[in-house]
Amino acid sequence: MTAEEVLLRSGCCSLPTDLNKLASLNDIKLISYEYCADTYDMDIDEIYRDISHLGFSFRDEQHFICAINEKVCGKQRRRWTTAHELAHVFLGHITSECAAPHHRQWEQEADRYAARLLAPLCVLHFCGVSSAEEIARLTGLSLQAAQIRLTELSALRRAHSEQMRSAARAGTDLHSVDVFLPDESTRQLYEQFLPFIADYITKRLSV
Repeated sequence: MTAEEVLLRSGCCSLPTDLNKLASLNDIKLISYEYCADTYDMDIDEIYRDISHLGFSFRDEQHFICAINEKVCGKQRRRWTTAHELAHVFLGHITSECAAPHHRQWEQEADRYAARLLAPLCVLHFCGVSSAEEIARLTGLSLQAAQIRLTELSALRRAHSEQMRSAARAGTDLHSVDVFLPDESTRQLYEQFLPFIADYITKRLSV
């Protein structure tokens, strides 16, 4: 499933994304390193050395498991790590009871997927966000991660403006040009978030 499809199926309709709800609705267990060590007879020092000091994912006999180290990093870092590990599950990287190997391509795919779960660009755009600080407040991302998302959003806005100009010159229907709603799942996600977007804009205008 795409990140947009996961958000749709999970009924997510506001930011920041509720990762606990998203995991629960998709039958994924989020656990701490301590609980993981006690329940699955693992040694935390070995987890640090052989797997990861932030988080990892695997599958037991019944569930997908995302283990998150709640002691090593702050709230924003844990939030990103949780979304990243959920992404490994949704992307199909977890196929056995062993933690997935850290292939560079898989890690990059999981990072991109996590960003789409936490900060969907169509929602950010229609909310009218204009700074990394605003994205960080809205989504729970770190300022660094929010800046990356703002760069991606700005590039998409430039592409949208150029397409609108080209469509206007060609006499094309401008309503048919929207890089922010390129497919059916993204359009449905926008509609699902529409009450939140309207409320957010109203609050911004009233400040």
